[in-house]
Amino acid sequence: MAKEALIVIPGFDSKEVGYALNRTVDKLASEQSIATVNKVSTPENPAMQRLEVTYADSGEKKEIDVYEIYWGDIINQNYSDNLPVWKKVVFGLELIFFWLFSPVWKAAFKNKWMFIGIAFSGLVITFWYVSIVGVFISALDSTQVLDSIKMIFQEPLPEEEMRMGLSVEELPKLVSSLFTEIFLVAGIVIGLFPTLMNLILKVSGFSMKFIKSQMVRDDVKNRVQTQMNAINKDNSYERVTLFAHSLGVIPALEFLSDYNSNRDIEVRCITIGSAVSFMANKAKIFRDYAKKVISNDKVTEWADFFSKEDWLCSYESIGKPGDRFYSEEIKMDSSWLSRMSTKPHTEYFNHSKVIEKLIT
Repeated sequence: MAKEALIVIPGFDSKEVGYALNRTVDKLASEQSIATVNKVSTPENPAMQRLEVTYADSGEKKEIDVYEIYWGDIINQNYSDNLPVWKKVVFGLELIFFWLFSPVWKAAFKNKWMFIGIAFSGLVITFWYVSIVGVFISALDSTQVLDSIKMIFQEPLPEEEMRMGLSVEELPKLVSSLFTEIFLVAGIVIGLFPTLMNLILKVSGFSMKFIKSQMVRDDVKNRVQTQMNAINKDNSYERVTLFAHSLGVIPALEFLSDYNSNRDIEVRCITIGSAVSFMANKAKIFRDYAKKVISNDKVTEWADFFSKEDWLCSYESIGKPGDRFYSEEIKMDSSWLSRMSTKPHTEYFNHSKVIEKLIT
């Protein structure tokens, strides 16, 4: 019986150890159209689950051992929303300059949903930052704040402002009132989308750290390397598939870009909801990883699935279906509300094309 290994590399949805593993195995086991897929108990290795696949057309059988590269702990170590207010002010300013004033906006014009999504994310980050600044200011002594504003305007006001009826004493109150209204509006906007706001902040915040720190990327890549080393020691495997989602595509491609092995084993990559070309707008090295994978003779295939309804992924083709390295669009027919809530970004796991590709 043929035997394969499937390594799951999740993105931000890696909630806990085993979550991505169990979800993937359950979805594969639900496929019964082109093959009968059954789960096999593996009490000797809780970090691995085994599937037995019997194809409907030929009756041939094979085993697939499914492993998971969990790295949610690395995300948590490098991103936290439980910061002091003054640190949030500094972090927010860095986040705004890193993302909102960067070439990533080039990606926004590839698709209307990506434009809406990126623009909405920018507004959410901006409103969040304004609300944080408001909390920071309110934490200060209000008398000192007003006195500081008043000191700025000790010089006589211009005639135009005098004609408006403003005075030095009234101006601080006007500025304070204006800030209060802005903070109130920002607070309302944030309150309407709390879950989505937290997701946007977590994705944008950790992604910033991920791009800037080679050390963080190496932490994830080393886990892929460790799992691959263990698999290469098992001579029973005929093929290994790296199955990566979202930001997890980056460490998968980085590993495969310089992968080399003396073993005559088939190694392929299946990616869904990839963020490679989007991230490459900030760091060219991510595009270089993709190019190196394509030129690596040790990688037998790279199938990339994307959807234009998913504004968190890249829509860049690496080839046509049927090629050794190709991108294929998936139709999800989702509503505009689900698109804005990023639901399509996780729907790849339910799509028949992805499931069939994993077991064929």
